[in-house]
Amino acid sequence: MTDAMIPFSFIPGTKAKASEINADFAALANVIDTNKSELYKAIEDEVNAVNDSLNDLGDAKADKTDLDFRAELDLSNVDENIDFIVDSWTDNYNWYKKYRNGYIIQGGKAVNNPNGSANLTYNIAFASDQYTIMLSAIDDTTYANYYNLAANNRTTTGCSVYNAGHGVGYMWVAMGY
Repeated sequence: MTDAMIPFSFIPGTKAKASEINADFAALANVIDTNKSELYKAIEDEVNAVNDSLNDLGDAKADKTDLDFRAELDLSNVDENIDFIVDSWTDNYNWYKKYRNGYIIQGGKAVNNPNGSANLTYNIAFASDQYTIMLSAIDDTTYANYYNLAANNRTTTGCSVYNAGHGVGYMWVAMGY
């Protein structure tokens, strides 16, 4: 507050009239009320702006129907050289991701029979049996190097997994078209 806002000024050691002091207090109260009103208005404007932003965000979230936050956008105009995931799935250990160009990467956890062989069924079928599969023993680290896991009889929907006569848990990843 500047001196111009105060109607009277006083000199130390001189008597002041009550009416002049009251006029100064009234002027000060007026300035405080004006500042308070301007401040409340500024706060109200900011709160309204934040609420508008939250409402816009809420509208955007309300438009989402898939809890996995999958975008429902028209991607038909995306350059064909740019790839993106069009489908995915998981259930703890097993999973897959499928790309627009048909490429699939998938994996999971499985256990062979005690005789050392089992059929592995993929989470999603490949278009061709020309894919890569990797296997890794996980349950018995003592003999992990002995297991020599191998994938045989590959089809688009699975393969036979053999591990030299022992039942063992293993993780697998397969990728291809």
